[in-house]
Amino acid sequence: MKKAVWILIAAFLTGCVAQPVKKDMSAFQAAAPRSILVVPTVNKTLDVDAPNYVLSTLPVPLAEKGYYIFPVNTAKMVLEQEGLYEGERIHEQAPATLAKLFDADAILYVTINRWDAQYILITTKVTVEFEYRMVSRDGTEIWSESKRMQWQPDSNSSGTNQNIELNLLRY
Repeated sequence: MKKAVWILIAAFLTGCVAQPVKKDMSAFQAAAPRSILVVPTVNKTLDVDAPNYVLSTLPVPLAEKGYYIFPVNTAKMVLEQEGLYEGERIHEQAPATLAKLFDADAILYVTINRWDAQYILITTKVTVEFEYRMVSRDGTEIWSESKRMQWQPDSNSSGTNQNIELNLLRY
C-alpha cells in the first residue's frame, strides 16, 4: 500500500512539472533571413549608457549563429544622415524603407524597459528587461521575445571588463 502511495505521489509530482514552451519559429524559418539590420534601441530607462552596452554586445550572438549583421555604428551613422537620430523615430519607420537603405533581409528592433544596478558591498547586480521584435523586409513580424536577465560580475574576475555579456538571443 505504501509503495502504491509513493508511486502515485511521484507520478503526480512529475506530471506537475512545467514543460518548456516551444516557441513557434515557422515565420522566422519561412523568411530565412541571411542579413539582419540592428537598429538603434529605444531606451525607456534612466541609464544613458544602456543602449551602447546593448549595441556593443547584441551583434555577437547573431553573428555566431551565421547571420550577417550590419555594423551597428555604420548603420547608426547612415540613419543619422537620413535624419533619424532617436530610436523612437527609427522604430516608427516602415521596415521596407529601412531594409532598402541597407538591402537587409530582416530588421531587429530592441526596446530596453529596465536597466537597474543594485550595489551590494563590493559587487553590483544588474537587472535588465528587453523586448525584441524582428520583422522581414516587407514588414511581417517573424520573431518576438521579451527577456528579463540578471548579471553579476564573477568574484574571481579582475573587474576590468565593463561590458555586460548578455546571452540576448537564445531561441
